[in-house]
Amino acid sequence: MTPDMLHAVLFLGLAGVLGMTWLFPLLGRGFAALSGIGVSRDRPSSRKVRRVAVLVPAHNEESALPHTLESLKRAIAVARAAYPGVEFELRVGADGCTDRTAEVARAHGAEALEFNPNIGKWRGLHELAKASASADWIVYGDAGIAWPEDLLLRCLPLCTDPATMAVAPTYRNPEAGPVEQAIWAFERHLKSIESSAGGPVSIHGATVLYRREELMEAFARLEGRSWLNDDVVMPLYLRLLFPTLRIVYAAGVGVHEGATERSGPAPAREFGRRRRMVMGNVQWIRDILPAAWDKSFAAGLLSLRRVFRLFWAYWALLCAVAALMALSRIDGAGLLLALAVGAISAGGVALASVSSRLRAPFLSLVESAFASLLAPYYIATASGSEKVGWR
Repeated sequence: MTPDMLHAVLFLGLAGVLGMTWLFPLLGRGFAALSGIGVSRDRPSSRKVRRVAVLVPAHNEESALPHTLESLKRAIAVARAAYPGVEFELRVGADGCTDRTAEVARAHGAEALEFNPNIGKWRGLHELAKASASADWIVYGDAGIAWPEDLLLRCLPLCTDPATMAVAPTYRNPEAGPVEQAIWAFERHLKSIESSAGGPVSIHGATVLYRREELMEAFARLEGRSWLNDDVVMPLYLRLLFPTLRIVYAAGVGVHEGATERSGPAPAREFGRRRRMVMGNVQWIRDILPAAWDKSFAAGLLSLRRVFRLFWAYWALLCAVAALMALSRIDGAGLLLALAVGAISAGGVALASVSSRLRAPFLSLVESAFASLLAPYYIATASGSEKVGWR
């Protein structure tokens, strides 16, 4: 291998890693600072929050829903005590359920809207928002998650800024291992940078607060199609529709999984979930991203991090190839490295086959990498539509 080939492979790998991490958030922050995005110019200093609708889209969530609703009700009670002038609604959208999701919702004090036949998550989100016409803020919370009691208490003050059209709490998994915890911490760091660039264009959909006025405008413009990745499509499109407003990333407020037992079909394997994410990315990359450069250049820059992240397996592979090429230039190093990699791989497979605790993350990583490697194929062949899955 020539030095030029080694340098080219290493450059591409490192460029990909930089593109999916700091590059575009930092560029977006610089552009946003020059453009004055999110600055309350010619607006009142505050905007009162009068009514909040807490909405839970659900599909066969009979087992997970009770814990989630009790968690939401506790947070609502804390917020109601601190803000007696604010009214709250709690509503569940039971979409094509074959279990007792609607009955469980009503038993736990929530209004239940039943959609039969199944209309998909995107339309379910829209219908729930339309049913909450008196609210000025919409809070979406996934079934199966739990809120800290002070979530609304800490988020509502952020909603009073007229320049804020959405607030996105972070996600925390207290049962995650050290590697997953480190990944989530790094993602929070990157999204915090994006927050200073007008707000992230991809959020964790477990919980998000939207000002209803801007949300309904976005739904109206996006109507006629079932979008797969609502946690990217909605914040990105809001940034394009309202380029002078911002989405606040609340890194200090985290929701987490609140229940593990679910009724209905078993959750899809990692590859199926990743494949849907890739197809969802194809949708917005083709149909929304091209408009970003004219409407919100900062949002377009931030979107590129998500595009680069879609191909993460390629950047990792290029870096690994560059390392192998560099080591192979040393006498005997290539053989030793091959033996070491083989031994580690064999040991990992053996351990994963013995312990389910090790097997699950091992298979998850492999399936996630496989979906990333297939991303160019899906981009080239996607028809632009796919049935929305709840898992």
